[in-house]
Amino acid sequence: MSEPGTLLAGLREIRTPDAEPAAALPDGAAALSLGLAAALLLAGAARLLARRPPDWRARLRVGLAAARSLPAEERLLAQVRLLKDLEPGEGQAWLAALDRRFGTDVFTRGEAAGLADLYRPGLRIDPDRLDAALRRLAARAPRIPRVGPGRRAAGGDIPVRPAPAADTRGTA
Repeated sequence: MSEPGTLLAGLREIRTPDAEPAAALPDGAAALSLGLAAALLLAGAARLLARRPPDWRARLRVGLAAARSLPAEERLLAQVRLLKDLEPGEGQAWLAALDRRFGTDVFTRGEAAGLADLYRPGLRIDPDRLDAALRRLAARAPRIPRVGPGRRAAGGDIPVRPAPAADTRGTA
């Protein structure tokens, strides 16, 4: 073991902090700027992660606008693809499901009746009228409220309108 005298001789003198407050400013400014930069990065990342996907109505409007320049048959096919993205299905059951989703009868009796038989020869569906009907339906459909962080209500992001209540007057 070393002697206590040699150990004490190896110690340095006690130093006090600089008396000038300006000497601490660069360190404080650097710490503050690093903290602000980290907060901005964290806020930006949180915003990107919490960003909502485009609303189905916006997707429908963009898809319809993109299809407007296509020839009639291709435009009709593009409109059907947009509807299939919103509500997958086939045949008359698909059209009935679309009617339930939108709370209308456009797909079974209106402008879109016959979309289930898209490849039938002689089918006459006017893409302009269908386009107008889809834009009208999208404009009046309510927005789906979020359920929990980043989640939508069960059933996708298209509202399901309840069926009209049965008339119970006169039945007692």
